[in-house]
Amino acid sequence: MLRMGPLVNLRDRFRTTICEFFTPDYVSRNRNPKSDMKTALALAALILSVLSPAILRAEEPGATFEVKVPGMVCVSCSFSVTEELKKLDGITDVYVDLKTKTALVSTKTTEGPGEQAVLKAVKTAGYEGSGFAKLNKSFAEAKAALAGSKG
Repeated sequence: MLRMGPLVNLRDRFRTTICEFFTPDYVSRNRNPKSDMKTALALAALILSVLSPAILRAEEPGATFEVKVPGMVCVSCSFSVTEELKKLDGITDVYVDLKTKTALVSTKTTEGPGEQAVLKAVKTAGYEGSGFAKLNKSFAEAKAALAGSKG
C-alpha cells in the first residue's frame, strides 16, 4: 500500500487507536492505553484546530459597517441609535460605543442595508451620522478594537 507521508500515518494510527478502544481484548494485547488515548486526543485537537477557522468563517457570510455619530453624549443617546439600527432589514447585531461615538452594524449579507438606510435610521434616532464605511474585519474584531480604544 502506498503511503502518502506522515499525515496518512497519523490518520491510520488515529483510526486504529479509536477502533481498538471498542474491542474487548484491547487491554490484553500488552498495549499502553494511556499512551494511545493521549495520541487520540492530540490528533482530535489537531483536526479541530485545522477545521475551526474554516467553520467560523463559514458562519460569518455577512459584513460589518461603521458609522460615526458625533452628537451622542449620553447612554440614552447610544440606546436610541442602537434601537433604530436594529429595526433595519438584514441587521444581525449592533454595537454603539459612546466613548468613540461610533456605531457598528453586522449584516446578513455582504451588501448590508446601504448607507442611506443606516444614516436615515441614525437621523430617526435624532442624530446626524457620517463616515459610513464597510470594515475589512469581523464584527467581533471591530467591537474588540472599539472596546480596547476606551482605555
